Amino acid sequence: MNKGWLWLLLLAPLIFLPQILSLPPFKPLLLSKLGLKGELEVKSIHLTWFGPQTAQHVLFSNRDIEVRMDEWSSPLPLWSLSKTKTLFGIKNGEVIYRNATIEQINGQLKGDQFTLSGITQTGHIQVHGTYQNKHSFHLTLDITALPLTEERLATLLGPQVNTQGTITPTEVSLAIQTPRASTQLQGTLHEGGITLQKPLIIRWSPPFLASNTKTLLTIAPQGFFCPIPFSLNQLTIGSAILDAGKIQCRSEGSLNTLLNFAKLQYRSAVDVWLTPILFRTDGKTVEVERADALIANTLHVCGWGTIDLVKEKYNLILGITADALRQVFGIQGLPEDYVLRIPVKGPLSNPTLVTGPATARIATLIAAQIAPQGKKIGIAKGILNILSHVKEDESAPPPKRPFPWE
Repeated sequence: MNKGWLWLLLLAPLIFLPQILSLPPFKPLLLSKLGLKGELEVKSIHLTWFGPQTAQHVLFSNRDIEVRMDEWSSPLPLWSLSKTKTLFGIKNGEVIYRNATIEQINGQLKGDQFTLSGITQTGHIQVHGTYQNKHSFHLTLDITALPLTEERLATLLGPQVNTQGTITPTEVSLAIQTPRASTQLQGTLHEGGITLQKPLIIRWSPPFLASNTKTLLTIAPQGFFCPIPFSLNQLTIGSAILDAGKIQCRSEGSLNTLLNFAKLQYRSAVDVWLTPILFRTDGKTVEVERADALIANTLHVCGWGTIDLVKEKYNLILGITADALRQVFGIQGLPEDYVLRIPVKGPLSNPTLVTGPATARIATLIAAQIAPQGKKIGIAKGILNILSHVKEDESAPPPKRPFPWE
């Protein structure tokens, strides 16, 4: 046999090695080398000695995310295949994360230069910057109308979020805006989440307000940790203050029940004057300190307690103060610090005031002041009579005075 043909036969497997590795039987071996945590499927792979290397119709999924792309490619030669993580491009990708979809994703990583773009149903995503590894990068974000996938968060803040700013391995600087809130976030990036460098001040329009009035939510840096990816049940807030001032609330739900309980006339919107609300959360339970409110310029109430985020249930107390009982129900002789308790129960989406026991207590307090013949009894005896009915209600937290309406 001619030596030339012999060499050709010997070199043939080497010459056609990329084509051989591109065949279906070798796909599992190549994909396993990537070490991805999830299921990876590729319809076809095309390898060449000198590049480019391409993969068609790629699908990756795990329990959190699903990623599709029409094409993944790298211009590197075959012998540099292990370096494709530093030089590649993707075409017409799609990401599905918690029922939110980002489509038409295109981007590339070239050396340490990174670019990525995509669209949502109503907005877009633009990310660019430098990326060497998870410990060295600098990304600039411009995100418009990204869907908020956490249902409770979307209820509180609105269905979408706009974000602009930068992210590095150590710092996060973002301007964030949603239909109901806006803030500037200055934080430190850690493994698994973000802490605050300075107080986070959020201008917020709660969904229960009758208008788009902004309240002020201030979150202290101490004890704050926001997980990545975000989970409301892992969010930790050491101290926060919601300062609403004088607002208008829709007369519906529990507020409607309270107004009917107090037999107050009201319209579709009711004036409510609130003291600052102090609260904290470990992600599982929200603890709310006592806050006071003047409803419809007449009814002075207060509230405190906890909210179970895991079981999604309220365990709050709504208190009718002594001055409200005197002004609204005509009950005299009560101690100034007396509070009639009304439990707030039920799921987070539908809080319920348990007014039955409170209604019976009010009837008892009124009856305690009036003699059977319909005449007023002695003041001293009347006060003692009333006090005998209120012992269980004397443990209400003290108010933080002065009240803004005083």
